[in-house]
Amino acid sequence: MYSCGNQAEIITSEYIEAVDLGDKNLISEALNSVREQKIEKVYYGIANYQERPYGFDGFHLCDLAVLIKLSNGKWLNWVWVEEGFSQTSEINIATNDIQNKLNKWPTKILDVSESIDWKGFIGGKIDSIQFKIIDINGDNYISDIRLTVNNNHVSICAIEEPDPYKLPKLDGLAYSANWTIVVFNDKILEKHNRIIK
Repeated sequence: MYSCGNQAEIITSEYIEAVDLGDKNLISEALNSVREQKIEKVYYGIANYQERPYGFDGFHLCDLAVLIKLSNGKWLNWVWVEEGFSQTSEINIATNDIQNKLNKWPTKILDVSESIDWKGFIGGKIDSIQFKIIDINGDNYISDIRLTVNNNHVSICAIEEPDPYKLPKLDGLAYSANWTIVVFNDKILEKHNRIIK
C-alpha cells in the first residue's frame, strides 16, 4: 500500500462512512442487508500506477477496493483506508456509492463485471453471505467475506501483498490489511487454510 502524503487526500473510515467494525451487530446488519439482492456490477479500485494484471486462474488481486453494486441501490464495498477505526490502515466495509470519493487517491476504477470469473455472478441473487472478524490487540478487523450466488462462491480476503515475481504462485494467504485477493476457486482457500466454514 501507499500513502498520498497530503493529509487532505487521506481516505478515512469516517470519509467513506464505513460500518463500525467494533460493533459486530452493525457489521452483521450491514452485510445481511445485501442478502437476497442481485449483483448488478463489480468494480475494482486499483492504484493508477499499477500496470500488473489483476486476473489469474481462480483468483484476482486488488490493492484498494472491491465495489459491488446491488439491485436495491446499495453497495457492498471492501475498501482499504489509510486511517480506520483502529487509527491505522485497515480494511473497511461501506454500503454507499463511494466511487467519487476514491478519486482522492490515485485510483483507477475497473469494471470487472464482464470478466470470465465475475460473469456468472452478475444478475444472480446473493443467497448467503458469511464474514469473519478477527481481534488483534483488542481491535476488530474484517478478514474475509464469502458470497454464495446460485451455488457459486466468491470470497474476498485481506492478505499480505503477494510477490509479483512469483505469481500466479501464492506462498500463503495469511491475514494482513495490506492487500486483497478475490477467490473464485475454493481449492485455493482450502490449500491455504483460509476458507470460512
